[in-house]
Amino acid sequence: MEHLSNASMLEASSMEPVALNIGGKMVYTTVGSLVDRSGYFTSLFSGRWSIKNQEDGSIFIDADPKVFAHILSYLRHGIFPLCYDPETGHDHKLYAEILAEAKYYQVPKLEVWLTNRCYSKAVNLMITTSRAVPWEEKIACLETFTDDETVSFEQAGVLTEPKFQCKNFLWTKHTSICNNCGGSSQDDIPTECLIGEVQMTLWRKIVRKTGVQEGWCSDSGKEFEEYWKGLVRSGA
Repeated sequence: MEHLSNASMLEASSMEPVALNIGGKMVYTTVGSLVDRSGYFTSLFSGRWSIKNQEDGSIFIDADPKVFAHILSYLRHGIFPLCYDPETGHDHKLYAEILAEAKYYQVPKLEVWLTNRCYSKAVNLMITTSRAVPWEEKIACLETFTDDETVSFEQAGVLTEPKFQCKNFLWTKHTSICNNCGGSSQDDIPTECLIGEVQMTLWRKIVRKTGVQEGWCSDSGKEFEEYWKGLVRSGA
């Protein structure tokens, strides 16, 4: 009877608003949002534990507001906290802090997602490199990337090429066919047209493209659901 009474109490209060004082920061949500995925809050609002409200009626939560925000977001929507930056990768320190809170507040699916590093399955990083190109082509490459790409360049060596000047002073180019002198190829250019060498730094474009696998980003995602069911069947 006690179990039924507790369940009935939770059902009746599921839409009841509740104020949480999280380390001094006020957050407002509903009882239902807190209890659906958390054993801790299920016990807290079931009547099994006494609730000590603050003077303003809020419930004090001794936690870092920035870290607990990820817990609360998951409790509300079932979306896992994907803390990833294309430049620096996954924020493992933040993951560890969220995991500690997930264990304390008894959030099993979030705990599994973090402990088993399922976030690494949620992000695909593809890296491609281009052939080495001179500066002029590097500038052109800057206009060819999209929002989900990060583009960087690295030096890839130096290209040394001959520099020619027409003996009749009709033109000056780094590399060309001396048509004014009747040459049809570089080998035909008179030696007196060769005035030196020019060096050009070569650059290689590196493109990092990030893809997100939605099935690993929430507890209702197909891939995670299958993974979770497998753990349950194995008794893990």
